[in-house]
Amino acid sequence: MVTDLRKPTTLAQFRAALAESDTARQLLVKECDQLRQALNDSEQRNEQAARQLVQAEAMLGQFRLAATAAADRELTLRRELDQLAQRLAASPSAPAALTEPDEIARLQQQIDGLVEDNRRMAQEQEQSARALSGAEAMLQEQKAMLAKAVAEALERGTAELRRQLGRQDEELKLARERLGAQAAQLKATGRLEVVAPEQIGAMMDRFLQRIGQGLPALQLAEGELKLKLGVGSQGHVPGFVILPPEASPELKQTLQEISLRFDRRGLLDTDPGLSAEK
Repeated sequence: MVTDLRKPTTLAQFRAALAESDTARQLLVKECDQLRQALNDSEQRNEQAARQLVQAEAMLGQFRLAATAAADRELTLRRELDQLAQRLAASPSAPAALTEPDEIARLQQQIDGLVEDNRRMAQEQEQSARALSGAEAMLQEQKAMLAKAVAEALERGTAELRRQLGRQDEELKLARERLGAQAAQLKATGRLEVVAPEQIGAMMDRFLQRIGQGLPALQLAEGELKLKLGVGSQGHVPGFVILPPEASPELKQTLQEISLRFDRRGLLDTDPGLSAEK
């Protein structure tokens, strides 16, 4: 029969290590989510700066086209003015002398207006060029900030991951050492560890969760998990006993079988009946 266990169990230590591992994983997931959010925000700012850059380039192109058209009109009017002056010089009649100077003045006024338009458009073109240069500088600054943020986030995440992994490795190493020492003690004394039903349930729950995480595209359903455990008590608290691999055949014959079945919804049901292993 199974006797009371006097030494502390290691399941609580394993549960603490697993909880610490889950906490570290959650922190890393949170850090990754923050990094993704920062990347999304930077990408949105870069897209906005790129749109402003395209708009500034389009406006600059329009100003250049308008300036070219105004220069063409100015050149055309100057040619007309030269032709009119040549006709006036070739035919110095009285009516022409009275009429053509008025036309020359009108053409000169148009030329002056075009010159003023060209000056105004040149100023606007210069302002657009400055805006385009500022947009390009802002875009480069956003790219540099994004690269710096990514590098810093990766550095922080890598350092945190290494720290967590190092601590977990140390804890697992200590847990293995304690488990080895306790297994040796149990083998020498013949005492076995009594595990509460809640601990068995928690162990199976974590086991199934890890299976589900490893198969994200599948769902556990219509499954059955069988456990072979011994029945014992620690003080007045009943529980189960997990036999070590080197347990004697006499102890193995006392094992009981528990079936854990899954329904179509993926829920876990426990078969209340225990059948003795034959």
